[in-house]
Amino acid sequence: MFADVTAVNKTEPNKGTSIIKTEGESVMLNCSYDSDGENVRLYWYRQYPNGEPQYLLREGARSNKAQRSVVDPRFTVSITKREQNHVDLKISSAAVSDSALYYCALVREGARSNSAKHSSDPRFQSSTSRMLTELIISSVTVQARKKKTIPSK
Repeated sequence: MFADVTAVNKTEPNKGTSIIKTEGESVMLNCSYDSDGENVRLYWYRQYPNGEPQYLLREGARSNKAQRSVVDPRFTVSITKREQNHVDLKISSAAVSDSALYYCALVREGARSNSAKHSSDPRFQSSTSRMLTELIISSVTVQARKKKTIPSK
C-alpha cells in the first residue's frame, strides 16, 4: 500500500512524537508536508494497539476550508500554509478512547488511464509519505478525603 517517496513529496513529523493530554482538552496534531504536485491528497488515520489503521479524514492539498470527519465529528482537519504547508488534525474534547497512534499520509496520485498497460509503470503509480504521532489521553480522577485528626491529650 505504501510506496517509496520522492524528494518533493513528503511529510515531516512534529518535533515530539508523543502528546499527552487530559480528558476534555482539545488536541492539535500537526503534520507538515512538501509537494509540488497538483493531485495531492492528505490522509489521517489512527491505530489502536494490536488493531488495524482506521481511516479518519482525507483532504486535498488545495482545499481552503476545514473538513469534519464522518467517523467522529470531534475530528476536524485544516490545511494551512505557513513556512511549510500543514495538514493539522484537531480533536475537540479529547476522550480516553482517542489514545492511539495517529498517521498523517501524503499521496500523490498518478495519471489516470483506462488502459491496464500503465498499471506497472512507476510513473503512473501513487507515491506515499507518512508521519505518525502517538497520542495519549489521560483520565484523571481526583478524590477528596477528610483529613484524620488525632485528638490532643
